Amino acid sequence: MLPYSPASIAQLFIGNSFSGEAKLRKRIPGSLLFCALSAIVCHAGVTVSSPVNNANVGSSANFVASATSPYSPIAAMTINIDSKDVYKINASSLNVTLPLSAGGHQVYVKAWDNQDHYFQQVLTVNAGTTGTVTISNIQSMSGWTSCSSCAGKGGTGPNVPNSMTPNQTSPSLDGQSAQFWLGGTPATPYANALFFEKLAPAAVANNFKLDFYMYVKDPTKTQAIEMDIFYSRGGHKNYFLTECDLSGQYAGTWQVSNAVIDTWQHTGLPCHVNAYAWNHVVLQFYRNPDGSTHFVSVSMNGDMHYVNRDYPAGAVNSFEMNPAIQLDGDSHQDNFSVWIDKMTVTYW
Repeated sequence: MLPYSPASIAQLFIGNSFSGEAKLRKRIPGSLLFCALSAIVCHAGVTVSSPVNNANVGSSANFVASATSPYSPIAAMTINIDSKDVYKINASSLNVTLPLSAGGHQVYVKAWDNQDHYFQQVLTVNAGTTGTVTISNIQSMSGWTSCSSCAGKGGTGPNVPNSMTPNQTSPSLDGQSAQFWLGGTPATPYANALFFEKLAPAAVANNFKLDFYMYVKDPTKTQAIEMDIFYSRGGHKNYFLTECDLSGQYAGTWQVSNAVIDTWQHTGLPCHVNAYAWNHVVLQFYRNPDGSTHFVSVSMNGDMHYVNRDYPAGAVNSFEMNPAIQLDGDSHQDNFSVWIDKMTVTYW
């Protein structure tokens, strides 16, 4: 039972006595401020439609929420997980998939309006690994395929030398690294080579994580390094194409692809590759319920950033799940190698 009757609450508004949230907070607990006054402020506050409180999820959760204010339009919303702000959008609604470590998490979905009135909804989410499948040491598998012409824009690039050599002991973390090499001459600048491994496709996967280590001697000798998962089922093909731009127009940042129009989308998120060192890459993707492509997050050496971008899926009638590495040549088409180790694909 509420500690304030509707009549006593209504007295706060008689004679235009209401002057904003700060005044009300002195007399009514914050949890009642925008919910208990439903007769006067109908449905004001934050509404979280997904996930529900105490939901059990995998290693990520799709957060869907909206907010309203009786005073002015909503200016921004944030998601705070375990006392850390992890996502913000300048809008009155959000729909984003965020990774979660295993265990229980306290989530605050917050909103502010243009007059700085504050709203929030609190829930608990339990993250686990139920239904999760991990495929390990993919760089050591047989069956890797490469092509150079298909790696050009529109799939019509020049043919240049390239190779993939598995089971390298140096440099290596475990004696099983693979060397990916792109060659060429100044006569064929900006030529690329795509390397991919065909895995057994998963019939129900919607979440994907590509995790691996890469060793680069001189990052300035290539235009970019691309890291991908190609996934398709049910007539929709997701091009989870991500690249770290090393010497191009957006050097030092991540780009993701709107593959349907064959165009890289600049994120502005930093991507720094250490020379003569192992760099740890973790990329997370999500296949939306309508089959479209969602980029969740990118991480290089622990520097993780949320991408939160959606693009259409391709209309392709195939069934596949292929991790890939692509090397993009620079203006001099320098010979270039990258070593990959401990590559895993996790899906659920």
